[in-house]
Amino acid sequence: MMSSTANRRALILLTVLLCSSSLGVAAQDSEHSTDLQPRQAARDVVSPRARHLDSWLEYMSRARRGSRINRAVWKMIGAGVFGLSTGLTLAEGAYEEDRGSSLSVPLSSGIAVALLADGIVALSLRSNEELRYQRWRSLASKDESAIARFEGELAASAAESRRSAMYEGALSIGVAAAGAALLVVTPFRNIETSTEVAAYAAGTLVLGIGLWNALTSFLGESWGEEMYRAYTQGGSPERAGRLRFAPSLAANGGGFNLSGTF
Repeated sequence: MMSSTANRRALILLTVLLCSSSLGVAAQDSEHSTDLQPRQAARDVVSPRARHLDSWLEYMSRARRGSRINRAVWKMIGAGVFGLSTGLTLAEGAYEEDRGSSLSVPLSSGIAVALLADGIVALSLRSNEELRYQRWRSLASKDESAIARFEGELAASAAESRRSAMYEGALSIGVAAAGAALLVVTPFRNIETSTEVAAYAAGTLVLGIGLWNALTSFLGESWGEEMYRAYTQGGSPERAGRLRFAPSLAANGGGFNLSGTF
C-alpha cells in the first residue's frame, strides 16, 4: 500500500516537472521569436539597400566593360590604318627616295605598334568597376558593413573622377593656349597662302577643342560623379542615359552602331 502511494506521488511529481519544463521551453521559444522579430526587420531594411547597390554595381561594371572593349576596338582600327599606311608607303618604293616618306614610315609604324599594344592592354585588363562588382558578388553576407564599405568605394571613385577632371581641364587650357599662340604667330610668319590657311585652321581647331574640354571638365559632371549622384538619390540604373557610337563586326560585313539608353 505504501509502495502504491509512493508510486503515485512519484508520478505526480514527474508530471509536474514535465509540465514545468514544457512551460519553460515555451517561454524561451516565445522570447526567442520576439527577439528575432527586430532582427528580421533589420534584414528587411538592409535587403533593399543591397539590391539597390547590386543593380548599380552591375550597371557600372557592364558600362565600363563595354567602354573598354569599344576603346580597344577603336585602338586596333587605328593601328590597322597606320599599319596600312606604312605598308603602302613601303610598297610604293618611296621610302628611300622621298625624305618625307622616310620620316613618316618609322613614325606611322611606331604609332601603329603603340595603338595595337594599347588595344591589347584594354582588352586584357578589367576596370575597377568590373573588379568591384566581382568582389561584391563573391561576398557571403551583404550586411550593413559590406554595403557601407562599397558605398565608400563609390564615393572615393567619384572624388577621384573630380580630381581627374580638374587635371584634364588644366591640360585642356594648355592645349587651348597652344592653339591661340598659333593663331597669333601665323600672321607674322613669311609662309605660303595655303600653309597660312592650314595654320589658321589648325589653330582654330586646337583652340576650340581645348576650350570645350576645359569647360566640360571644370563645369560638367564626370561619369563617376554622375553614377554616384544617381545612386545616392535612389535612382534606377536603367534610367541613366547613355549614347554610344561604336564599330560593329559581323560574319557578312561590318559597320557602326549608334545606340543609347534614355
